[in-house]
Amino acid sequence: MNFEALWSKVTSDGHIPIGLFIFIVGAAIHVFHGLDPSFVAFSTTVLGFLGGHAWIQSKTPPDPPKP
Repeated sequence: MNFEALWSKVTSDGHIPIGLFIFIVGAAIHVFHGLDPSFVAFSTTVLGFLGGHAWIQSKTPPDPPKP
């Protein structure tokens, strides 16, 4: 897989960037405030998938109204 194909996948699917962002924030909170690492991992999983699905849904046009 070349870099362009990988970049296209990362930018077209919200799960990866949103999950990474949430993980980085959770890891920073873990380091500076002592948050439990298992909670950071759990929160990253749940919020990453929810955020990714929300991003994909926002890119999908709504269905036309039914007559």
